[in-house]
Amino acid sequence: MQRAGEDIRCAETEVGVHTYHNLMLGVANAVAGIKAGAVRVDAPLAGEGAGAGNAPIKALMTVLDRIGSIPVAICTC
Repeated sequence: MQRAGEDIRCAETEVGVHTYHNLMLGVANAVAGIKAGAVRVDAPLAGEGAGAGNAPIKALMTVLDRIGSIPVAICTC
């Protein structure tokens, strides 16, 4: 993933990704975003937003658990 705006972004600004699962690539794109430095991933909780095509959180958490090298925490705020 391209790191747009790195040279103008404040150091304390957190980067996140909001991916869509329309072509079944939402989880893969979320993982790519995390590997590129994203610290937040938007994903539907309890199915809310799943109809809009957001990357499913269950699949994302399973992939991140299997990768093992990426720390995971869920924030429902």
